[in-house]
Amino acid sequence: MNNKEVYVRLFQEHAVESNDGVSYMDLNGFLDAVVPTSNNASSSSEAVLSTDSYKLLFGVADTKKAGRIDQAQWLTFVDTLERPDAEFLVAFKIFDYKNKGVVTLDDFQEVYYHNKSSQSLNFNFNTLFSQLYFGKNKVAPYSTFCQMLNGFSLERAKQMFLHFDKSGSGFISISDFNKLVRSLGKHKLSTQFMDKVVDIMYHESCQDGKVNFATVNAFFNIIRRSELIRQIARQCANSEGYFSRHSFNLAAASILEWQLPSPLEIDLLFYFAGVTVSGEVGSLDAFNNLFDPMWEDKKLLYKKNKASFSEEVTSSAKSFALGCAAGALGAAAVYPIDLIKTRMQRQRKSAVLYKNSWECFKSLIKTEGVLGLYSGLKPQLVGVAPEKAIKLAVNDFVREFLRTDDGKVTQSAEVIAGATAGAFQVIFTNPVEIIKIRLQVQGDKTYAASQNQKSAFGIIQELGLSGLYKGVQACLLRDVSFSAIYFPVYYHLKTNVFGESETYHMKTGEYLLAGAIAALPAAALTTPCDVIKTRLQIEPEAGEKPYKGLFDAVGKIYREEGITAFFKGGPARMLRSAPQFGFTLATYELLKNIWPTREDKPRNSDIKQLPEPLSRNGLKLLFNIDENFGRSRLTN
Repeated sequence: MNNKEVYVRLFQEHAVESNDGVSYMDLNGFLDAVVPTSNNASSSSEAVLSTDSYKLLFGVADTKKAGRIDQAQWLTFVDTLERPDAEFLVAFKIFDYKNKGVVTLDDFQEVYYHNKSSQSLNFNFNTLFSQLYFGKNKVAPYSTFCQMLNGFSLERAKQMFLHFDKSGSGFISISDFNKLVRSLGKHKLSTQFMDKVVDIMYHESCQDGKVNFATVNAFFNIIRRSELIRQIARQCANSEGYFSRHSFNLAAASILEWQLPSPLEIDLLFYFAGVTVSGEVGSLDAFNNLFDPMWEDKKLLYKKNKASFSEEVTSSAKSFALGCAAGALGAAAVYPIDLIKTRMQRQRKSAVLYKNSWECFKSLIKTEGVLGLYSGLKPQLVGVAPEKAIKLAVNDFVREFLRTDDGKVTQSAEVIAGATAGAFQVIFTNPVEIIKIRLQVQGDKTYAASQNQKSAFGIIQELGLSGLYKGVQACLLRDVSFSAIYFPVYYHLKTNVFGESETYHMKTGEYLLAGAIAALPAAALTTPCDVIKTRLQIEPEAGEKPYKGLFDAVGKIYREEGITAFFKGGPARMLRSAPQFGFTLATYELLKNIWPTREDKPRNSDIKQLPEPLSRNGLKLLFNIDENFGRSRLTN
């Protein structure tokens, strides 16, 4: 199930129905969907992310300012949160509450003063900062607005520093620095750090209880780039989680290239992490404990839903069992067509018995009866179960393994999964096919006269283990190619043609049709491989020279019979493959509905709310504007 389907389901979970039959979310339903019921962040984060803060997001979603949102508005809102620039776009929409497509200086001030807390220092807009970003017309389009927000925190830091430095000495007290830290970094720094910042500054990084603006600026850069700092620390840490200042600097240079942390910033970082000596090593845990974990990487949202290896193995075991049942039913349903296909392909130019598949069918009924249509079926059923099962199970396993962090399976991953499934199935396919083919052919009365009749066990004894894998190269070529074509086409038909989704389950007839249609191009394009495999595996008639190998067979067939020989039995093969794979896949899908594998359980289907990284990260930038932004909400 893709993310859109999850969010549709989430909307339906929290929506109510109006008198005119339209479903919508009111403010309470919206908050139930976006405000986390459990919060793993620090106590400071819990204070910042109040319910009032999340109400700001409702204003973003409610584009019509109707006090409620429909499903289309909800999906647009979620799409906004999933964008890479989500935090900027959310902030822009909050300040552009009149939907003008730009933010004026007056609008910015109005929203700012409406949402800031009374404890925060007022921001002075009558400065060069406002003039530079809003210009003479006092208007900022989206790109300019975003850049302005990047500089807003530093401008706040400057204004706060000047407010505390009333004497103009160029220094502020550590207690005032602590107030500044809480205003600028409360939403990004951990409670543990906030509780000890004063002690750290007194003992380690300043003299006479004073802090200059260089230290404030360095600290501001640290919290502004906290995500990068954690990334650098992870890269330079050794297996035990430790690193030196030198290794940290080297890692910073390789990641950032430009705008490296200054020596003062490095010193502050190591001071805050409890490192007091220049040569002493830092701890990855200590660095991570500086910052608040509330701003979780969005990728973790999807990685958490990705199965472990053991879960995938268990799911594949279920797929294998279901594939056995589905494969046996599919093979039995089309076995007579497969028999005709084999007898058509075995014919060499020197011994043509049938002109076409229809003539072969009539001759078979006349000479062998109806039961002759099932010659060699028993070993086929014994072998086809694991053959089809491993194909289906491996395909499901590899598809899930290659699923991207955002839950998608790319086209290339579909091809790789199919090809891998085809390669693995050859372990079972080749022995089963060589036994089946020899039993099918010796049932032909015109052929049997020159051959000794053998049972399946007799054929195994005659061939031995190595003989059972005769023609394996051609079999591998056929099955890898077939599956690499078949499965991508099948999944394309399911999702893009028949529209299977979380909200729509295909009918049995649609599964049959999708499986059958997908088999047609796969069977047609791989028929030459199948002809070569059949010729290599069949027991030569008296006087016929056996083929020496794959390339010898290709050369002789082409020289003696022409290019058309490679497509003998092609129509019969397509006629067999289409219903066989239709029956097999339809049975497989229906059985999975009864006993679901992991892949078939809706991804994220148990969520009752938006995942925390989405709803939290949408508010992230707003707390750079004010540490208590959103405690009240702008009235529509």
